[in-house]
Amino acid sequence: MNKMSIRIYSKYFRVAHETFNSQREWFWNEKDKEWHEKMRQEDATLDDIAYYRRHQLGRHGKITDETCFDSIQAFEDMAFDHYGELGLSRMDVHASDYYTPGCWIITFEFSYSSYLSDAVDIAVALYETGCPLIIHNAQKILDVLEEKDNVLLTPNTSHDYFCHHDEGSVFPLPYECYLDLDGELTRKQYDEIVSLTKWDPEEPVVIDSPIPINSPAYELIRKEVQSPLCVCEILSSLQRKYDIVYGIQKKKGLYYCYLIEHCEPKISIDDHNRLFPTCNKALLDAIIRYVKVKQNNRVDKKMRNILKSFHSLPSRAQGFRISLLIILMLLF
Repeated sequence: MNKMSIRIYSKYFRVAHETFNSQREWFWNEKDKEWHEKMRQEDATLDDIAYYRRHQLGRHGKITDETCFDSIQAFEDMAFDHYGELGLSRMDVHASDYYTPGCWIITFEFSYSSYLSDAVDIAVALYETGCPLIIHNAQKILDVLEEKDNVLLTPNTSHDYFCHHDEGSVFPLPYECYLDLDGELTRKQYDEIVSLTKWDPEEPVVIDSPIPINSPAYELIRKEVQSPLCVCEILSSLQRKYDIVYGIQKKKGLYYCYLIEHCEPKISIDDHNRLFPTCNKALLDAIIRYVKVKQNNRVDKKMRNILKSFHSLPSRAQGFRISLLIILMLLF
């Protein structure tokens, strides 16, 4: 394709997303099916752009009714940070001219936390539209299909941020207490898998210890806290009060944490250079920095309200206004 725009991209996103959704139905209960059927009927009335605006994820550039949907600049302004992710599958549909300068192609990538059958169906659906298509990790898909890949066994496959991406498949091995239950592995199947598995050496772990009660991490929840909490408990308490999302990532053997609150103004604690030897230390650092920003925002809001009230004072109170403002500035 010799050009790209939101209008063109939305067409291919819709093909992939509708294919992805069609593979989700066996997860749904009756209530879910009713809701999705209603969504499907509403989607049928939407054009491709409206469909994308409804189903996109990520913190991308804002799309409004005034956006020029045929502009390459508008597309580039929009196209960052999970703009093409299908659900929360970590499978992305992107448009790129990186590999073929001057010619736009659609790119697709199979994810470690999604199902191979979904990826194959989506890739076929995109191919059948006739678009130029690159599958980033096609070799990995072939290795899985030919059973040449390694399989990672883990209690939890959901969004593995710790870079276990070399394996072709990630399989959730259930805890032993769930064996032989309906829908789970039998003890015989479990023992056979364990016997054929190459296990990494056991690693010592450090149990999360309570954070001292005088830590600034408690400032936003101090009234509710009666005794010291672990860092994860502090985060949970904050999440009950504020719309916080967070993530922990690994870089050169160390960890950093980002923490975001979708409020007005938006708070984003995200410094990839603040690295720590453990996840908990990275998370605690992010929480303390978030608390400080939140408190500063509150002070700024109070000052704005005070200054606004000053403007309503009569002119004869000008001297009093200036004196009071000086005192408040010293206090804050």
